[in-house]
Amino acid sequence: MPIKSKKTTFTDSDIPFRTQFCLNTVIEKWRKSVPPNHEDLIYIEQTLKTHPFLYTPIEDVSMLDDHQDFLKILCSPLLPKEGWSSSFHALCAPFEHRNYAFATKEYHEIYLHEDVRESSVDS
Repeated sequence: MPIKSKKTTFTDSDIPFRTQFCLNTVIEKWRKSVPPNHEDLIYIEQTLKTHPFLYTPIEDVSMLDDHQDFLKILCSPLLPKEGWSSSFHALCAPFEHRNYAFATKEYHEIYLHEDVRESSVDS
């Protein structure tokens, strides 16, 4: 007999494991993948020297509000080059669609619209 499943919506307090937002894996990928004299890597390293918290797990993504240029450069290899200005992308911890660190204009327009229920957004 097949098992029928119901769609379940979790709130932050319902998630049975800890999630966190951390950029260190992406930073390490930059360090391993591009030459040390690469303009973007130099910018990333300079930013990390003045703001070392960017390398640690970040509990409050609002701390990243003043670092949008850094995030855009850091995550540029992860996002498509074509259509950047019209793509739907955001950086957020798992299961936290509304608590994002960076989002394109299109993400704001679609996913953060009042008519879109959080339960309708896939992780």
